[in-house]
Amino acid sequence: MKAIIPAAGIGTRLRPHTYNRPKAMVEVAGKPILSHIIDRVKKIDPEEIVIIVGYQKNMLKKWIKNKYPDLNISFITQKEMLGLGHAIYMAKDHITDDKDLLIILGDTIVDIDLKNLSNTKYSKIVTKQVNNPKRFGIAELDTKGFITSLVEKPDNPATNKALIGVYYLKNGSSLFESLKYIIENDIKTKGEYQITDALNYMVKKKNEKIKTHDIQNWFDCGTIDTLLKTNKFLLDKKSDKNIDDKKFPKSIIIPPVEIKENVEIENSVIGPYVSISDNVSIKNCIIKNSLIYANTELYNSLLKNSIIGNKNYINNQFKVLNIGSKSYIKENSNGKK
Repeated sequence: MKAIIPAAGIGTRLRPHTYNRPKAMVEVAGKPILSHIIDRVKKIDPEEIVIIVGYQKNMLKKWIKNKYPDLNISFITQKEMLGLGHAIYMAKDHITDDKDLLIILGDTIVDIDLKNLSNTKYSKIVTKQVNNPKRFGIAELDTKGFITSLVEKPDNPATNKALIGVYYLKNGSSLFESLKYIIENDIKTKGEYQITDALNYMVKKKNEKIKTHDIQNWFDCGTIDTLLKTNKFLLDKKSDKNIDDKKFPKSIIIPPVEIKENVEIENSVIGPYVSISDNVSIKNCIIKNSLIYANTELYNSLLKNSIIGNKNYINNQFKVLNIGSKSYIKENSNGKK
């Protein structure tokens, strides 16, 4: 089995945090989104993981090579953003046989047992019941549970079974034949080459038997709000939620939290649902439901529902903050910043 992870996205909705890093490298619950995905994928022992890169690709490639030196990981650059179908088709030279293929989007965290997903007679597309199906690819089924049609972002959706970015195909080469067909015939939806159209071609023209696999917990980490919700979900699932607050003078740590080893906390209340990265100093603060990235200093502040980027200095703030890297925010005695 091989796996493809498209991770070339720019992540405009996550700015300012994606000005200096690709979307897949934005951290949540102590590590990049992409790391959560790879850690799940490697449990099914893929022969190869192919990662489609683009924006800020050198940062992503360097981090992955250092983090996972023992995994067989290849990188392919998507030079033009022509849609998800096009991004996956970039890996065509790596999928040259009929082996099983897993595709999982590089900004998608799904609560799923991939071993259970892959233990199947038929190909499966992971779906979730949603309230706003017009935003997604939608699956329609027959009475036996097989997919009869797939439509990308329909104006009048027939169901609310949304495709959420995880696909397990028993015959990977069949998908690439279909992707080749839609690209060579310039078949686009919303101006892009979509994997949904290729899968629909497989179902209707090639009589592929594909079923859906429904899940409950799925997080598209594409906005600040969903990033915080994802952090909360992942921290709730931590097996070890206890933190020894004795090493943090005059402080209270309310689990679940994620705190790296080289973090200084003094006279503060931290948690619940706070993730703190490396080399962070916090004094006289109350922080909850927030992400604090590396090399940041926080003093005399009360923060909630906030994301603080790398290398920031924050003093005397009582609000919700969403700031990128290398900012200096301090309120003077006269109330001005």
